Amino acid sequence: MRLSPVLILLLVAAAALGDDHGELLNREERAWLEALEQPIRVGLEGGYRPYAFIDENGEFSGVAGDYLRLLEERLHITFGVRRFETFADMLEAARLRRIDVVPFVIVTEERGGYLDFSQSVFENRDRILVQNDAEGISGIADVVGRRLGVVEGYVAHGEIEAEWPGIELVPMPNERETIIALSIGNLDAAIVDIGVASYYIEQENVPNLRIAAEYGESTSQTFGTRNDWPILNRIIGKGL
Repeated sequence: MRLSPVLILLLVAAAALGDDHGELLNREERAWLEALEQPIRVGLEGGYRPYAFIDENGEFSGVAGDYLRLLEERLHITFGVRRFETFADMLEAARLRRIDVVPFVIVTEERGGYLDFSQSVFENRDRILVQNDAEGISGIADVVGRRLGVVEGYVAHGEIEAEWPGIELVPMPNERETIIALSIGNLDAAIVDIGVASYYIEQENVPNLRIAAEYGESTSQTFGTRNDWPILNRIIGKGL
């Protein structure tokens, strides 16, 4: 199994916990898993590199893929992956119980209507990107009256819509399309996950963008599990 550099750093930090996991699940949890008639279904947003994506061999890869493989090994369970074109589509599938797990999702009250959340896996903070020659943007207030791209379904999408009606909000399908739209001038600014944005800036050879400011507070990324299966949240939490 090949682990991504990001996950290797996270695992090194946790090494002091030891690696003799034994049997993590109790009899009730093991019986519940054995009674399932299909693998636990995990959602995957197609453009979420380097965190989660399908590689050239058709395998679920990235940091989320590494986590899932380790969870399979340590919990003796099997995941089945379903791919979605957008993050919003994946959340809708979770709401409709068409998938059971959403890897790397931020806790919100609305999502809590259909998901339970694990402990924090890692924290990150969004950034506001602009073109190199853009002037006058040093925070979200400076984007009023301008076109702002944000991935549909992200927490920032709902926040901007509710709190900044003067911003011309442009919902985007994924980070890659957001980066390209900003680069060619179809947007004046964009709110992005800097890890994903950095990947696509390099892959698409986009030289004309810079970080103008941070957006919001640091947020915890968790594993979301369907909340009508509370035992699944407990199982995933033990594995994490």
